[in-house]
Amino acid sequence: MNRSTRPIVLLAFADPRRDLDNLKKESSGIRDLFWRFDDVVEVIILDHPTLMQITQTFQRYRNRIVAFHYGGHANGMELLLEDVQGDTQVAGALGFAQLLGHQSGLKLVFLNGCSTEGQAEGLRAADVPCVIATSRAINDEVATQFAIVFYGALASGADIQAAFGEASATTQSAHGDQTRGLYARKFLDQQPAGIVLPLPWNLHSHQDRINDWTFDLESRRRRRGAKGDTAAETAMVRHLQTLLDRVKQFWVTGLLDSSLQRSERIELAMADCSDVVADSWNSVDVGALPTTDFVESGDRIMDVFQRTRQSLMILGHPGAGKTTALLELTAGLVDWCETESDQPVPVVLHLSTWNSKFGSLVDWIEDEMSRKYHVASKHGRRFVDTEQLILMLDGLDETAENLRDGCVEAINDFLDHQGVPGIVVCCRVDEFNQLVQPVRLAGAICLQPLSEEQIHLALSDGGPASVTLSKQLEQHPDLLNLARSPLIFGIMREAFNEVDAQESMHFESQHQCQAMVFDRYIDRMIRTRSKETDSYTPQECLAGLHRLAKIVQSKRESIFMIENLQPTDLTSTWSRFAYSVSVSLIFGTLSGLVTTIFFWTLAGISDDSFDALEHGLGWCVTPMLMVWFVGVGLLEPCFEVPKAELASRMAVAAHGVKKALLFLAFWLLMTLAAYSITQHVPMFLLLVFTGVLASAMVGAYGRSQEVFAAVRPVEAVGMSMGNSARGMFVGMLVGVGVWLIHGFWNKTNLHFWYQPECAPSVGRWIYLIVLTTLGIEGGGITGGIVPATIEGKTRLNQGMRLSLISALKVGSAAALTLGVTVYLISMLIRERTTADAVSLGLSIGLLAFFCVGSWFGGFEWLKHVVLRTVMRFSGQLPPGLPQFLQQARRYRLMHRVGGGFMFLHRTLQEHFAASTPVFIDRSRPSDPTQVRP
Repeated sequence: MNRSTRPIVLLAFADPRRDLDNLKKESSGIRDLFWRFDDVVEVIILDHPTLMQITQTFQRYRNRIVAFHYGGHANGMELLLEDVQGDTQVAGALGFAQLLGHQSGLKLVFLNGCSTEGQAEGLRAADVPCVIATSRAINDEVATQFAIVFYGALASGADIQAAFGEASATTQSAHGDQTRGLYARKFLDQQPAGIVLPLPWNLHSHQDRINDWTFDLESRRRRRGAKGDTAAETAMVRHLQTLLDRVKQFWVTGLLDSSLQRSERIELAMADCSDVVADSWNSVDVGALPTTDFVESGDRIMDVFQRTRQSLMILGHPGAGKTTALLELTAGLVDWCETESDQPVPVVLHLSTWNSKFGSLVDWIEDEMSRKYHVASKHGRRFVDTEQLILMLDGLDETAENLRDGCVEAINDFLDHQGVPGIVVCCRVDEFNQLVQPVRLAGAICLQPLSEEQIHLALSDGGPASVTLSKQLEQHPDLLNLARSPLIFGIMREAFNEVDAQESMHFESQHQCQAMVFDRYIDRMIRTRSKETDSYTPQECLAGLHRLAKIVQSKRESIFMIENLQPTDLTSTWSRFAYSVSVSLIFGTLSGLVTTIFFWTLAGISDDSFDALEHGLGWCVTPMLMVWFVGVGLLEPCFEVPKAELASRMAVAAHGVKKALLFLAFWLLMTLAAYSITQHVPMFLLLVFTGVLASAMVGAYGRSQEVFAAVRPVEAVGMSMGNSARGMFVGMLVGVGVWLIHGFWNKTNLHFWYQPECAPSVGRWIYLIVLTTLGIEGGGITGGIVPATIEGKTRLNQGMRLSLISALKVGSAAALTLGVTVYLISMLIRERTTADAVSLGLSIGLLAFFCVGSWFGGFEWLKHVVLRTVMRFSGQLPPGLPQFLQQARRYRLMHRVGGGFMFLHRTLQEHFAASTPVFIDRSRPSDPTQVRP
């Protein structure tokens, strides 16, 4: 997606009255001039433009258009553009001036129409640097000549003042004293004969802003800026291309091409219902907008999208084809991106995940792209800020009812203050009608149900299945009414493929009728697609889908991703308790074992440590850590705060400190209880020291997220030198702090760190050097490592596998660095045996591996494994979840979308969530004992 940096001249020529024959000459003349300077400036010509086409061009080439030229009919109050039918469309001067004033790169506006002088003041008030306008009605031929000379001078390197002077001089020279030839006849008829008239063109400018400005200087400035941003631009282009590939793979190839509605394609009727949306353009004085419908006969969804200025609401009843229409539009936009590399990328997002914790729509987009497309948060926000995305927002109706109006308010606020090259929102009709405020989009369509004619035409192929379904539809009006939904009709064609035309069907309501259709579809898919090697029986698969649908319903997410399972998905109190306690006990046990090994090694350095171990330190650390982590899990909900309250670094740091202090207080209570039993001061001090470090680490880890109540994959890690430098400083302070605590309470000799003939104080100073060195190394590693996401993951649960790999890699690096450092120091400072030095190095390495590895993915992987285990044994999820999802996909009950799965349709998901269907093999003789619930 290589984006040009050349400045752009935008030429717009309108002739709704069809009486300005000279416009073609003006257009071609200016175009030919700039073709000779193609390396300096780019020209875009809009013939017969609508107001929206001009606006979209400014949006598409934001900050690159430096000059806007208008040729056509005008006056002091308006420009006469054209609408989509070629009739007159009035663009009011005030609103149009505001539009141009918002274009930060714009230097020049040339209104080469009749009597445009009245618009110049409004343009200057809107902060347009330079305006050329006419004082009277001008001669068309002369207007063309003046424009060609003016732009010829600009293209050859002249500044605006010089170019205007050249054009004025040339025009005046050509006509001499006969200046009346410069004006239109309708103006001359009103003037006395013989009067000498001045030149009709006037230059209005902020001289300080265009002084010596030329196309050549602007082009060179932009090229220099482009060179300075080459690395960042290249990276951004690569990330955008990856995002485009993922959108195509997930939604077009993976979902659209395999959908039932796509395979049995029926062109859907669209009705214009733009009166239900509040177009934000209505608040801007840009003149009259087209009053004709946005939808015309034979239109595709892409046509409507373009006609509504790429701002569209798609409405429809359940199963009407809203998502299919959205994805077909996405497919067209993807093709457009692949053909024209500078187009914004369409990105499909589901509004079902909207939550009040998001401060703005941008925050939600950033989070959603990170979780669904694995785009780093900083890249997602930059894509939005630089208007690189077309938002395809599906499922407004799936947003929680109490949050839906807030979601609409966030969308409207985003459109008012941020803007986007294009946006589409899908919603069911009933939920849309309940909104307090409308969505401010340019247009809306409502997808119409299938007509009886369309249904019968689709079944006219004469096949046995079509004949059977036709007869059933004739016999059952409720069934025919359901068939008006394109989704249900496609499911019916599969469900009734092998049904006897004479089979009797009984249902008391349309709801029962729909349930019957879904059950028959499920039965047929399982019967025709099951294999003897399947891991699950049909009934086990249906029961698993029932549980899975309930989870998806409760999460309000359309796409189920294994790595996105959260402890909040646990449905019962005992399962949540079992999860929290299991994670706490496992991690507490591991922490205790590592700490005990470290203390045993420390006993070879410090007599106090050896003495503490003899008084029971070894056997009490592990149980205390187990109990403490259980307490952390129970106390953590006290600190739950909205994400919006953690917007600043200071707020995040304060939140972490609060957690650390509370956790430390709990640890000190247990330490006092242990001291009351042993009455051993060194042991008490070592336990306090352990609690301070553990509380500080857990508080820092949970400063911006829940320690136990959330699972966040660490898919990859990067290195930040700035963060590493800050981490070194903090690590040095920690090393000094540990020395102050441990080095000074240790009144006995630190015999490991000094020669016997030296004073004990020497050992303490050497101990300071050791701790400071380890602190700097450890802080540099942990501070410099930055969690990241891997873009374009497509394997199931890949995020958690990568988290484990990240933990092993980072933990190993930390263990090797710190362990080798301790080994070398111990061998250099004192001639110890190799066994003693290796023992201490391994102990420090093990502690570093556990702490750093847990911090960067290991703890998240452990929580995920425990969570899935608890959900499996509590009956919420089937065992072997990846194999289960693949089997459901083969049954055509679910779709694969990247690294996740979604049900065939929301209505089918709701059917599974309501109850567990019973599989009845209709290929065998019916069993009167089998009764469908």
